[in-house]
Amino acid sequence: MAHGETVRSSDNGPSAATATESRFETDVPARLDRLPWSRFHWRVVLALGVAWVLNGLEVTLVGSLASAIQDPRSLDLSNTQMGWIGSAYVACAGLGALGFGWLADHVGRQRLFFVTLLVYMAGTIATGFAWDFWSLALFRAMIGAGIGGEYAAVNSAIQELVPAQLRGRTDLYVNGTFWGGAAMGAVISLLVLNPETSLQEGWRVAFVAGGLLCLVVLCLRRYLPESPRWLMLRGRPEEAERIVSAIERDIIRVRGPLPTPSSNKLLLYRRGGASLREVWDTMRGTHRDRAKLGFVLMSCQAFFYNAFFFTYAMVLTKFYGVQAHSVGWYMLAFALGNLSGPFFLGRFFDTVGRKPMIVMTYGLTGLLTIWTSIAFAYEWFSVLEQTAAWAVIFFFASAAASAAYLTVGESFPLEMRATAIALFYAIGMALGAGGPALYGWLIGGESRSGIMLGYLAAGGLMLVAAATEWLLGFDAEGRPLEEVAKPLAAVVQGFDPVPAMPNGGALPRTAVARQGQWPGSVTQVDGPRRPASPSWQNIGRGETSASIPKGPTLDELNNKPDDLLRRNDLRVDRPNVEPSFAELDQRIDAMLLSSSETEVRVAVLLGDPLPPIADPPGKPGLAELDRQLDAILRRSSETEARVAALVQRLG
Repeated sequence: MAHGETVRSSDNGPSAATATESRFETDVPARLDRLPWSRFHWRVVLALGVAWVLNGLEVTLVGSLASAIQDPRSLDLSNTQMGWIGSAYVACAGLGALGFGWLADHVGRQRLFFVTLLVYMAGTIATGFAWDFWSLALFRAMIGAGIGGEYAAVNSAIQELVPAQLRGRTDLYVNGTFWGGAAMGAVISLLVLNPETSLQEGWRVAFVAGGLLCLVVLCLRRYLPESPRWLMLRGRPEEAERIVSAIERDIIRVRGPLPTPSSNKLLLYRRGGASLREVWDTMRGTHRDRAKLGFVLMSCQAFFYNAFFFTYAMVLTKFYGVQAHSVGWYMLAFALGNLSGPFFLGRFFDTVGRKPMIVMTYGLTGLLTIWTSIAFAYEWFSVLEQTAAWAVIFFFASAAASAAYLTVGESFPLEMRATAIALFYAIGMALGAGGPALYGWLIGGESRSGIMLGYLAAGGLMLVAAATEWLLGFDAEGRPLEEVAKPLAAVVQGFDPVPAMPNGGALPRTAVARQGQWPGSVTQVDGPRRPASPSWQNIGRGETSASIPKGPTLDELNNKPDDLLRRNDLRVDRPNVEPSFAELDQRIDAMLLSSSETEVRVAVLLGDPLPPIADPPGKPGLAELDRQLDAILRRSSETEARVAALVQRLG
C-alpha cells in the first residue's frame, strides 16, 4: 500500500482481491529517464519556457514603467500605492497557485497549461486599459493568479518529462528564461518611455502587446502531450505507454537505437489524486524535514525578490535621480545578471550536486546583499556601481530562487507534486507579499538608512535559507523522481494494498499510525532515526528497547504511552493535567488495538500467520493496566525487530 492511503473498512473500501487486481507494473519512468536530449525536449522547453519569457516581460514593464504609471498625466499613483499593487499581485499569485496546482494534480498538467495562460493573458491585456488604482490592482491580481498556476503546472511537468541526469539544469534554465523576458521588457520600456512618446499611451500599448503574444504560446502548447508519469499514477498505464512509445519512435528515427532502460519496474495500484489530508499528512509525517526545507527556501527567496524587484525603479529615480525614460537601461543590466546566473551555474546542480550549490548560491546572495546595503546607506556607490553590485548579487540569487522550485518539486511524491509546488509557492508569496508594500513605504520616507534595514533583513533571510539547506538538504541529482520520493501508489512486493483479515473484513483505521510508516512503506524517511532495534535472536531472552519500571504509580503509567509514541517518532499532544483512571484505561485500550493492527500488517508482509486483534478487558485494575502497557512495549520492540529483518530482506 502507498504511504498515506487510509485503510478502509469492508463496508466502503475495496477488498483484498480487488486491490490485487488493480495492480499494474510499469517501466515508464525508466524509459523517460534514459532518453537522450531530443526535439521533443526542445518542444517542451520552448512551449513551457516561453510563458516565463512573457511573464518576465510583463513584470519588468511594471517595474520599468512605474514612473510612467505614477505620472500625473497617467494614473497619478503614489509610491505606497504602487507598493500595494505589487502586494496584490503577489498575494493572488499564491492563491492562484493553490487552486490551479491542486487541479494540475487531479485533472492533468496539459489542461492547466491552457487555463493558466488564458487567465494571465486576460489580466495583461486588461492592465493596458486600467483607469485608476483599484482597476490596476484588480488586473494585476488576475495576472498573479495566472502566473501562480503556471509555476505549479509548468514546473511539475518539466521535472516529469526531462531525463533525470538533466533535470536540474533544465529546470533552472526554464525558470531563468523569465529574465530573458525581463531584458526584453527593459528594451521595450526604453522605446515607450521616449520623451517624445505620450506617457499616457506608451505603457498601455506595451501591456496590450505583451498579452497578445500569449497567443503564440497557446499554439505551441497544442503539441505537448499529457505527462506520462501523471497518467501512470492515475491508473492509466496504457495511455502513458502510447505517449512514451511515440516519443521513442521519433527519437529513434533521428538518433538511432536507444539505450536499454533500467530493469527496475514500478509496481503500482490504481488510485486517484492525493487528497488534501494526504498532502498534509505526508508533509508533517514522512517528509516533514523536506517540508521545512521547502518552506524556508521558498519564503526567503520570495521576500528577497519581491522586495527588490518591485521597488527597483523607484530606488533609481528617487535616490539616484535617474529619469523615467532611462530606467530601462539599468533594468536591462539587472535582468542580464539574473539571466546569466541559471545558465552559467545550472549544470553544476547536476554535476556538483543540489545541496552544495544551493548552499553556495543562497549564502553568497545573503553576504553580498548585506555588504551592498551598507554601501547604499553610506552612499559609497554611484548609480552605475550600485547597478553592477545588484547585477552580481542577482547572478547568484536567480539560480538560488530557481533551485527552490526544483527542490520542492523533487521532495514529494508525484501524486502531489503540483500541489506541493503550489503550496510552498503560495506560502512564499504570502510571506513575501509584504515586501513590496514595506519597501514602498520605506522609499516614501526618503531615508537611506531605513531602506538599508530592509535590505539587511532580506540578506539575513537568504543566509538562514543557506543554513537550512546545509542541515536538511538531500541529494537528488541524477536520481529518478520515484526514487527521490516514493509514489503514494507504490506497492511493496508481495503486499496487498488492503490485506485480508481472518474475518474477511479489512483492517480498521489506526488511530496513531504515522503517515507513510504503515502499512507497507519501508523506505527511509526524513527526521531523526529511531534507536537501534534489538536483534531477532535476543527477543526471546526478554531484551527490549524499552525499560519497564516495577511497581508503577498512576503517573508512571501515564508516561508509558508517551514513551512509546516518542519511540515511533510521533508527536505527543498530552494535556497538562493528569488523566483520570478511566481516561488512562481508554488510552491504553486504543494503543493495544493499534499495536495489534501493526502486528497484523507486519505478519502480512512477512507471510506469517495472522495474529488475532487484541480484545482489551473491560474494567482492569491498576496492576492490569501496568501489565497491558508492558505487553505493548514488548510487542512494539518485537515488531521493530521484525521490520528490521524485513528491510534487510528487501535489501
